[in-house]
Amino acid sequence: MGGRVLGSLFFLVFLGIGLLFCFFIGREAYLNAQCRSWQPVECVILRSEVTEEKNNESPYGFAVRYEYQWQGRTYSSDKWSRQRAAFSDFGKAQALADGYKLDTKATCYVNPANPSEAVLQQPTLWIGLVILLPLVFVAIGAIGVAAMWTKSPTAQEGQRPISTGKSISSRASKQFGARAGAGFFAFFFVIGAVVFYFLTLRPLLGVLSARDWAPSLHRA
Repeated sequence: MGGRVLGSLFFLVFLGIGLLFCFFIGREAYLNAQCRSWQPVECVILRSEVTEEKNNESPYGFAVRYEYQWQGRTYSSDKWSRQRAAFSDFGKAQALADGYKLDTKATCYVNPANPSEAVLQQPTLWIGLVILLPLVFVAIGAIGVAAMWTKSPTAQEGQRPISTGKSISSRASKQFGARAGAGFFAFFFVIGAVVFYFLTLRPLLGVLSARDWAPSLHRA
């Protein structure tokens, strides 16, 4: 019983990590799909420049503001896309600034349900394919937990396994299988931990640290 409980806890870690990743990736794919249905509208660029961010890994940002008309009313937005426009390469930020020059017209995409929300660049839907990776963890966790609590026919009938002359070799093969299985699951656990850090924990820490940033003013 103790071994089953410990084994179940081990596989529940896989199941929990997989479900957590599926939730975040599925939510992001759903929001991207909604954004893809926003209506294209002509806009005028009021601000377009490269800014310096307080982030050592992505120190260059793209700041933009544009104005557009929707159903007779004037709105403005400063969103380039759903994702934050921060880059490690200055050239990428400068390319966006060059692509959206001041006082030029461009196409923005307006949320019909909330006209004050608009973006210049629609997100891609390829992120939905990333959900295949956490589904592997979900499958491993679910199958592992089920296997921990599934009794063999011998255990159900209360019979003792018949000993044979190959008991030593069978024990050796079982030990090898157990070690191989432990190594296999440890490999996926490390991968899951790394992916969890870069996709969830690291961005969350960045958001928390951004709360302490001091506001700064930039000229348009």
